[in-house]
Amino acid sequence: MSNWKGGGGGGRSGGGGGGYSQGGRSGGGGYGGGGGGGRQGGGGGGGRGGGGGYDSGRSGGGGGGGRGGGFDRSGGGGGGGYDRSGGGGGGGFRGGGGGSGGYDSGRSGGGGRGGPVAPRPMRNFQVAKLSEAENPSNFKGALGRRTDVVVNYFKLKFNTRMHIFKYRVDFFQQLEDKRKEISTTNKMALRHRFWTFVSANEAYFGGRDNLVYDDSHLCYTRKELPVQSGTVGEVTIETDEGRRDGNMSTYIMVIKATGTISIKQQETYEDDAFRVLNLIITQQARCPIGALDKTIHCEVSRLYIKPPNSYHEPLDLGGFEMLRGLYAFAKRGLAPPKGNVGNGFVNSDVAHSAFYKVGCDILQFYAFAKTGRFMNASEIERLNDYGMNQSQRNELRTLLSGLKMKKKRIAENFVESEASFCDVVDKSPDAYKFECEELGRTVSVTEYYAAKYNYRVKFRSMPLIKIMPRERNLVLPIEVLKVSDKLQRLRRKLPDALQAMTNQYTSTPPRQRFSDIDQMARVECNFDQNPVMRAFEVAINTEFLEIGARVLNPPRCEFSKSFRDIMGIKAVEKPNLFGRPVNIIFDLVIVDRCISFDRYRAAWEALVQSCSNRGITVHPDPAGVSEFDTRHKDQLANLIGSRKQAAANWGQGVMPIIIVAMPDNQSFKGICELRFGMRSQMISQKTWNKLQNEAGRGGPMSSAVARNIFLKINAKCGGVNCKIDANATEKWGTFVKKESPTLFIGIDVTHPAPGDTLSPSISALVGNIDLNATRFTATVRAQHHRTEWIEDMGEMFAERLVHFQKGSKLFHGTELRPSKIIVFRDGVSESQFEGVMEFEVSSIRRAIDKHFEGVQKPRLTVVVVQKRHNTRFFDKNDNDEKNKGNLQPGTVIDGHITSYAKEFYLCSQKGMLGTSRPSHYFILMDENNFSADELETCSNNLCYLFARAPMPVSIPAPVYYAHLACFRARHHYAAADDELPVGKNGQPLPKQKLQSGDKILQQPSEAVIVEQGLKPKR
Repeated sequence: MSNWKGGGGGGRSGGGGGGYSQGGRSGGGGYGGGGGGGRQGGGGGGGRGGGGGYDSGRSGGGGGGGRGGGFDRSGGGGGGGYDRSGGGGGGGFRGGGGGSGGYDSGRSGGGGRGGPVAPRPMRNFQVAKLSEAENPSNFKGALGRRTDVVVNYFKLKFNTRMHIFKYRVDFFQQLEDKRKEISTTNKMALRHRFWTFVSANEAYFGGRDNLVYDDSHLCYTRKELPVQSGTVGEVTIETDEGRRDGNMSTYIMVIKATGTISIKQQETYEDDAFRVLNLIITQQARCPIGALDKTIHCEVSRLYIKPPNSYHEPLDLGGFEMLRGLYAFAKRGLAPPKGNVGNGFVNSDVAHSAFYKVGCDILQFYAFAKTGRFMNASEIERLNDYGMNQSQRNELRTLLSGLKMKKKRIAENFVESEASFCDVVDKSPDAYKFECEELGRTVSVTEYYAAKYNYRVKFRSMPLIKIMPRERNLVLPIEVLKVSDKLQRLRRKLPDALQAMTNQYTSTPPRQRFSDIDQMARVECNFDQNPVMRAFEVAINTEFLEIGARVLNPPRCEFSKSFRDIMGIKAVEKPNLFGRPVNIIFDLVIVDRCISFDRYRAAWEALVQSCSNRGITVHPDPAGVSEFDTRHKDQLANLIGSRKQAAANWGQGVMPIIIVAMPDNQSFKGICELRFGMRSQMISQKTWNKLQNEAGRGGPMSSAVARNIFLKINAKCGGVNCKIDANATEKWGTFVKKESPTLFIGIDVTHPAPGDTLSPSISALVGNIDLNATRFTATVRAQHHRTEWIEDMGEMFAERLVHFQKGSKLFHGTELRPSKIIVFRDGVSESQFEGVMEFEVSSIRRAIDKHFEGVQKPRLTVVVVQKRHNTRFFDKNDNDEKNKGNLQPGTVIDGHITSYAKEFYLCSQKGMLGTSRPSHYFILMDENNFSADELETCSNNLCYLFARAPMPVSIPAPVYYAHLACFRARHHYAAADDELPVGKNGQPLPKQKLQSGDKILQQPSEAVIVEQGLKPKR
């Protein structure tokens, strides 16, 4: 029987994954190959050991994976057979069919992807039109073509005359002579404890639906509790929970009345009223004794669907799994209440998060994180003689950090209980000895388990695991622990290999995304029949809102002739747009030993030809081809230094740039930029392969890879990739006139990864140095760990003012002072707006006053740009199969769902994968009194000026550059040894002692980091 998109062959032993059978229930198996199943059918029979059986020969049979052994929505595919040389291949995951091939003598065969994923059913979700009068806005533009879009908002109704009673709750344990306060920040533990009290005292609390609890110390009720203001109420329970002796413990919950809250449309964005509304919306799912607790896991405003669920199946990631859920958050509307009915919105979106796989053995969990697969029986058996080195123990420590575990039932007298990870002990069960009062002698852990539990420790060379509390020094063999049976969300990034597997699962087009939201809101979360919302007189209408929008006209961009149609709009051809001709010589350094210059000569020629045809004069052969071994990093500086000396002999007007073929650019970039000020371009083997393939198909000018590399090289060499024609673009002339120039500032702050307590936060200010906003330079600083406000704002901003004046003299012949300054600030939430105004804007104002003392000062506009939000739109009139309902580039929404005086959403980019995320703009300060049309078109135009992309990006170029500056500085910091930045005293800083205010990037590399700018000083 023929297969559609059949799986590839397995290795020497295991079978490859089968394909998606067109008509039958199972794919055909081959010799030693496991066939893939159909949608529900069993896996095809293998060769000698067919049907997934055990085969002692070389060709193991292929068993089917997934539901019923077949390929269904949850993924499946045939697992290879098991033979003496190794285990068979694993089954496929959702989005790929067949699993990997078999394992033979340490080698695994490659399996095929198998068939396509069966799509989830599409629901016919309902839409209600929202008129402008229902939520008016004071900040409205008029430019552009009008259209209608659907937003992932539901209408929210509530009683504005309702009063909610607020109480403080604390927990105590009654001891013989005193009360001991139970202090914990674990929300799950507090949630369980609170609702246990409520369940035992329902008459006191007036029923479960009368209560809303914030999973900490605040409780809200619709009906007043029998606790008078200023007094304290108490309820008690007796339980044997946590005790091993079978006796009962008495616990007390102390309740104190703290006031009342009126649910009304207040002026501030975040207030008690809307905090309570958000708690009301999610309370049913957060109650551990409620019906939804069995199907939904709730964290803050995200309600994750617990497996198993036929509609929302999790993505299997080995030791992890990714769950889909619903984000639901109440937002205020501007429409006045009608009588006692207040108006608001519930922003509902799809949420995805990785969770630890419940019940997963700790050793298997570590193995999958390291290798991408679980160990088979023979591999586990071989572990008996192996331990872990220091590097592996550190990896295990990082992997288990913050994890809740559970002890396995290895013996009748071994209590199966929860345990929290504390540390990885360097000693093994044989080596770790302690004084055991119970046995009356000093014993090892191995001896203790044999005597106490009659259990033989298997992995006697593996490290021990220490569990909380730390002071008790409780250690356990790694084999007796598994991941807790309770869901735990991963609090850090997934490993890169696993993260790549999630793209297809998380990236859904708008129609499917809105269908998923509708399914979860109506079915799993049951918003229409929520008893808590009914008790608090809150109602959600689960119809998406249709609102008005406008599509702005794209700017008229000027390109070289080769870029005529790249932006998808008509371009004005001008022959010398790239500025002064650039002459460069490439210098090739090969680091990746998999890359051979002779093998990739066609790719090299395509890159050179692409640059030459687009206006850069490039010597056809590299100045030199050097090889560098990353194991000898001390030779790297000598290599780059020698290349710089050689470049000095190339003559005036010739610019060297080092092309580096390597997988990791941290150390190389750091030395090039920090020590020598040399330009460099990193190209990975994967990119070389793409370049080679594209060059063979259509030539250098048709290669998208060559074009994208050219964009970066041209910008690094001082060229201009794109300029906006002010005479043919709406409102752009307002910002680029020589008589009233504009300084565009981009600001970003990045923080260390979770768990990193030493590294500093990095702040960056980026500003243009020409009138057309095509060239930018950056100022980058280190600041205190996880500090959001820019500590050296005044000094950094002053540098941008100086650079603008020097740059204008260089590029326009006269030193210009900006008359307008527009600051785009990235990375702050609504709750931090006051801090931005208090700390950062005040510092900017002082820097302006000092720099322009005695002359006319520029007017300041401050705009916050948010990317991390959950508002999504769907163009219901879009029938383009490629666009799939995503917004057209330039779509702006400045009414209906906005609540600030000046606020708008702008989707400037083209949707390429999944659902487009618009950027959210808040105007915090506007001394220039710009109109909505001016700010909206300005923001949209700046998205076209990002030098690396031949199409508009999602945020204005200055903000994007600020993000890149922070990212590059973080790489320099991570790779820094001898190349560490200097401190304020001029001495190199030890990595762990980098302090606030230290310059990460010095002047020679500022232009390099942001791609475009002033020529580096020598």
